[in-house]
Amino acid sequence: MKRVVLDARMIGHTGIGRYLQCLIPELDDPAYRLELLGDPDRLSVVGGGDRRILHPLSTPVYGLSELWSVSSAAAGADLLHCPHFNIPLSIPKKTRLVVTIHDLIYVRIPESMPSPAGRWYVRTQLMRVARRADEIIAVSEFTKNDFCDYTGCDPSKVTVVHSGVSEELRPVTDPALRENQRRALNLPARYLLWVSAIKPHKDLPLMAEAFRRIREKDSQLHWVIIGKPDKLMQTYFEQLLKDPALAPAIHWFPSVEPEKLLWFYNLAELFVTPSRYEGFGFPPLEAMACGVPVAAAKTASLPEILGEAAAWFPPGNIEALVETVYNVLSDPTVRQRLIERGTEQARRYSWKQTGRATRQIYERWLSRGSVRP
Repeated sequence: MKRVVLDARMIGHTGIGRYLQCLIPELDDPAYRLELLGDPDRLSVVGGGDRRILHPLSTPVYGLSELWSVSSAAAGADLLHCPHFNIPLSIPKKTRLVVTIHDLIYVRIPESMPSPAGRWYVRTQLMRVARRADEIIAVSEFTKNDFCDYTGCDPSKVTVVHSGVSEELRPVTDPALRENQRRALNLPARYLLWVSAIKPHKDLPLMAEAFRRIREKDSQLHWVIIGKPDKLMQTYFEQLLKDPALAPAIHWFPSVEPEKLLWFYNLAELFVTPSRYEGFGFPPLEAMACGVPVAAAKTASLPEILGEAAAWFPPGNIEALVETVYNVLSDPTVRQRLIERGTEQARRYSWKQTGRATRQIYERWLSRGSVRP
């Protein structure tokens, strides 16, 4: 039987981790045996599969050792799928290579990668992906164009396969059930929602200033933040949580279990993302799936993924952000229109579709045999 090896070491991360958690259950196929590389405990979240085999691999992501360890762990595979640009140094000729590119944040947003060595590693790996991969999966047309523009890669090597939305994320309209969950989770009656790791390009400071201004008009509004700050944002975030004017209205959750995330979305007044760069953008689409209106910066992949279903504002524009949020909060007609459009938009994205398209890529290359030069 053909062997497909998937490097799943990043299953515990945020964006790529969500991609792996939702994609793996859709990859089982009688045409091949799926083998996963990674931490057995973390991989337990995707359950077992009749044709899946687990190879424990604890090599850290973004370290030089992964350049060799992944090659060794995938020895003899017919196809290796790397869900990120960190491909191994040596890939046997008999092994086809499929790589998923989610975004180019580390090269497009320089402050997100302050280390010169880190920037060199990212640039080198992106160029190697363009040269060595048999096929590249881009999670959006934006990411495909961005990758080809940066690396000079032939666009015919890149296939766009949109990520999906979990079926568990849906609107819950029962008033009693909603109120019971609100009390159980100790959430405020009205709040804006942020779901994302806190990194420089996410523009949390802009959102914080907008929230400060909105609170002047709407003192009952709170802000729920789900996500951990990275090292670059740690000091700022600690200061924000101590701000006497805002701290009483900020509710921070470093992380939330998947089954509870449904309620954090459903009970929100509005989801807001001022992010300056997204390769796909899971959280705003997930909010739409839960029947929550979304306000978003009109930039990068977000217009492609969210379509006409979001309330848009120019990235970095504090006045427009405040006006957009206040307009959605204060106008029931605008709010209802966004909810209806958002629910319909989210239905266009399915992990079953993502899995089906990915399996087709696998099968196409497995059927061609080992002829890579």
